[in-house]
Amino acid sequence: MIHEKNIFRIGSKFDTLVYMMPTKLIIEKGDDGKLWGRIKKGDNLLVDSATTVVELEKKMQSLLKKFHGIKEAQFKRQQS
Repeated sequence: MIHEKNIFRIGSKFDTLVYMMPTKLIIEKGDDGKLWGRIKKGDNLLVDSATTVVELEKKMQSLLKKFHGIKEAQFKRQQS
């Protein structure tokens, strides 16, 4: 999630500070070798598949932008 906050004014222009919150992307490997990813955002469950993690992250970025207006998400990597 991206939060924007005006921090100070110079003349008639505003400088903007952007805070990036990590988004939890859960990835599972299917029997066919495909990677399936999901993100729970509010009441929505965004799901897609890909052959690589990088490709999956790009697809999920696109879904977040399309459905939630999030221009750039930051994914936190954690292995279980």
